[in-house]
Amino acid sequence: PVAPAGAAAWGALVAMGLAGVGFGAIWSFLADYAPRVGVPRVTAFFTAYVAAAVAARLFLGGLSDRLGRAAVARPALVGHALALIGMSQLGVTWHLIAIGAIYGLCHGVYYPALQALVVERAGGARSAAIAASTFAFGLGLVAAAFGLGPVARAWGYPAIYVIAAGAGLAAAASVGRGAVTGR
Repeated sequence: PVAPAGAAAWGALVAMGLAGVGFGAIWSFLADYAPRVGVPRVTAFFTAYVAAAVAARLFLGGLSDRLGRAAVARPALVGHALALIGMSQLGVTWHLIAIGAIYGLCHGVYYPALQALVVERAGGARSAAIAASTFAFGLGLVAAAFGLGPVARAWGYPAIYVIAAGAGLAAAASVGRGAVTGR
């Protein structure tokens, strides 16, 4: 049996929400975490992130059109998770630059691929699909902002980045769920 078109989008929506957890972990906690491990300024991360994300969208934006949405999103989400593991080991400024570049590259690839996947799987309801995908990502971000704070207090900031990396790997695993094909 074939599920209704909208039901096929759930795996990609779950992936968006789980990816949002990593984004939220960085945006909500990095400014406090970095100085505690000897990195006084976080500008280097955001500069590298923005440069890589923009470059990825400009030069790799059509990659999922050629290779398939899931085939592009999955490895980018694994890279997202690896960047978050790197964040858990933060110690010097150059780490921020490397992590920012990797995270930006991966985000610049997986986000548009997942959004296209949601739209394609939702059938004709494109506006609703885009609204749902951005909502799912935002929900993950908010869940990180509120849910990971107590974890940081109890076990430290590195623990939240390990948890966020786990969410990123779960996102990679959920990309193909609900689809008739891996595209």
